[in-house]
Amino acid sequence: MTFGNVDPSITVVPGQGLAQIQFSAQVTSGGQLPALGTNYGRPQSYPQNTFQESDTFSTVKGSHSLRFGVDVERVQINLNQTSGNTRGSETSGGLAALIAGTPSSIQLVLPGAGNQFERGNRRTIIGVFAQDDIRLRPNLTVNVGIREDLFTTPSEVNGYTGQLINLTDSVETPGKPFISPWNTLSPRVGIAWDPFGDGKTSIRAGGGIYYDPVDGRSYYQASLGGNLWLNTVKVTNPPFPNALANGTTAVLPAVTAIQYHLQNPTNVNYNLEIQRQVTRDLTLHVGYVGSVSYHILRTTNWDTRFPTIQPNGMPIYPASGPFINPNFSSIMFESSDARANYNGLQTSLTQRMRGGFQFGANFTYSKAMSNSDQAIQNMTVATPSTTMNPLNLNQDYGPSVYSEKFHFVANGSYNLPTRKSWNKGFANKLLGGWVLNAIYTYGSGHSFTVIDGFNNSLTGDTNNPDRPNLNPGSSGGLVNGVTTGCTGIPAGQQLHTAALWFDPCAFSLPAAGTFGNLGRDTLIAPGMNNVDFALVKETSLTERMRLEFRGELFNLFNHAQFALPNSTVFTSTRTYSSSAGQITATSTDNREIQLGLKLIF
Repeated sequence: MTFGNVDPSITVVPGQGLAQIQFSAQVTSGGQLPALGTNYGRPQSYPQNTFQESDTFSTVKGSHSLRFGVDVERVQINLNQTSGNTRGSETSGGLAALIAGTPSSIQLVLPGAGNQFERGNRRTIIGVFAQDDIRLRPNLTVNVGIREDLFTTPSEVNGYTGQLINLTDSVETPGKPFISPWNTLSPRVGIAWDPFGDGKTSIRAGGGIYYDPVDGRSYYQASLGGNLWLNTVKVTNPPFPNALANGTTAVLPAVTAIQYHLQNPTNVNYNLEIQRQVTRDLTLHVGYVGSVSYHILRTTNWDTRFPTIQPNGMPIYPASGPFINPNFSSIMFESSDARANYNGLQTSLTQRMRGGFQFGANFTYSKAMSNSDQAIQNMTVATPSTTMNPLNLNQDYGPSVYSEKFHFVANGSYNLPTRKSWNKGFANKLLGGWVLNAIYTYGSGHSFTVIDGFNNSLTGDTNNPDRPNLNPGSSGGLVNGVTTGCTGIPAGQQLHTAALWFDPCAFSLPAAGTFGNLGRDTLIAPGMNNVDFALVKETSLTERMRLEFRGELFNLFNHAQFALPNSTVFTSTRTYSSSAGQITATSTDNREIQLGLKLIF
């Protein structure tokens, strides 16, 4: 084997490169070996073209300043995204089986099965607006406006898109990925007032409705199937190297779908701000910012079983119950029915440069609530990306992963004083012009979710969003104090440490086939407490040439910024996990020192 060239005798799919190799058995004392390679074909490309034409007209009529405008965009999202298992996915029991060439199974997409991975999605966006700034008095201005954005229903130039219009459909219906809604009328209003007329105090308030129509990856990933199915097969105990010699078994396809009659994600934003010039160079700002959002996208795995509704209204899922749609191995469904809200007090204090010194400080006290955090699921957060109970979204309503109660940032810059005797010559070039910069950041920590770690509810959701029960009397001591003690976890261990951030014994497993009573994002992860520092000097070499030196220290005090704890409390054998609550990494690096020179000319 040479770099970039794989011996054809060890490939699963001829011409596709080395398959993904994974292991099903524990082969080291530390656990399973990681997978090798990838099952995706290459190359992949995602070019996007946008053609835009816009025009704005403005006029002044007495106390009215009027603006009108129109904006037209033609968006082309092209992609060549080869599917998983294009190269194949090979599973071996361990290293011995891999070396012997005796994998337990191989899963792959058969060559020549009519697969088509190229897409050319097209869409037109038409926006029009009108705005009037009304100067009612010299110290009072009111702004009113309205905007309309029309997003046409996306189409695919080759007709390769389709949609699972109903969850129980056995195949996708070729055509549009969804019907785009046109209800995007967006009114806005604002006010700016100088109550004393001295130019030192400003009161501003405003509100408006804003839409975030579904675009880009949100819809074209949900339209890759269409009327061309990926012919995925599985081979059990395949011969080596000819994996297909003993025949194949068809594998149920997986599908990603989006709500056919979609709603536009909508945000209602409002704010009230007061700004005061305290001294000539010092300014104080205090503001309230709020928002209510609805029709937000969320992800649900609808390849689940039918539940039986108990007399108390709660569902129970029988282990051998039928699936809602047995035609698919997975149905990842995007729907526009989630909601969120945010309320925050924001303050800032700014000192402009005076005597060689300037600084700024910002403090936010806030809370964010939601029942889905669609946009954050690919970030490093300990919250499942799918809804726990597909039949009751309210069970997922709680603090958002965006929520952080306290956040404070302070920054400052100080020009070190120079002596008159340094104004000329070598002393000035060596000792003059030094500047100190520093930034301090504090965050109280974001929310995260504790999960069972397996499909205890028996819904069949392979994303495992199930949460456990919170034991009575445990809500106040989840991350403080000491452990209460349970099987495998001694009592009296200190909490709020890297070794044990929260008490696993505060949780218990509900009966198989049911959901736990613990809320979503109910625990607080480690926060941020960090100082960055820089020493900068700029030296003039000639009239047109300067030399800048920078010495920067990141995480000046080498304070450990802990990453998220392991939020999985149980194992599939229904025992407490030995690693529950442990933190094994940091979110930022240890202290780093960086030196640099820049020649400016």
